[in-house]
Amino acid sequence: MESGNSHSSILAEVFSEKLPAEGKNSRFRCECAYDGTDFCGWQSQKSGGSVQDFIEARLGQILKKPIRIHGSGRTDSGVHATGQVFHFDAVWDHPAYALLAALRSTNRTDVFVKSLKRVGNDFHARYSAKGKRYVYYIHTGVALPHLARYRWSLKGLKPDIDKMNAAAEALVGEQTVEALRRYLRLPEDRRAGRCIRCGKCQEHCPQHIAIPEKLAELSRAFARLEEEHPC
Repeated sequence: MESGNSHSSILAEVFSEKLPAEGKNSRFRCECAYDGTDFCGWQSQKSGGSVQDFIEARLGQILKKPIRIHGSGRTDSGVHATGQVFHFDAVWDHPAYALLAALRSTNRTDVFVKSLKRVGNDFHARYSAKGKRYVYYIHTGVALPHLARYRWSLKGLKPDIDKMNAAAEALVGEQTVEALRRYLRLPEDRRAGRCIRCGKCQEHCPQHIAIPEKLAELSRAFARLEEEHPC
């Protein structure tokens, strides 16, 4: 029943989509997931090899012109994502689902575009973001090969979950990253900070711990600072 409802909602979205005038730019909001093992992170690099580089190259092949995408944030080399949002502007005189299908038509299995839809020009993947959720996994033993790339193996060490949670509590709330402001030599009235809503370590089984699970909402000031002064 759920599958039927899901298909109905997709069909409803397809048939209700209003196409722009021919040759007019549209803004597209996309959400993707990826295994970051073989990538050098999200952000484009001169040498290539990032998730952004791959997606932009694929869009260039489809749209026959260079396309620049803008992500909601960045991930480092080897970091995975389940809900990275990005947007781009392009001329596409067809339904959005056709562009989504073309994007998915690739031999790579470590990047998957989950959704793609037209949005208003006031949407911006970075500045419209409400928050970010990070989960870090550790394994108190030695993770098996099929899990090793997604866990940090402690090889027998036994962390104290209660003490970890007590320490995580100190991070909750609005935090000012003063050291970052000084490093970038910004004026004192320029504030770099973030708000961490929650941080909690959870033991899922005797050897599997999520550390910490936190929803971090970046302040607009921090987002602007990162945009103007990328590290």
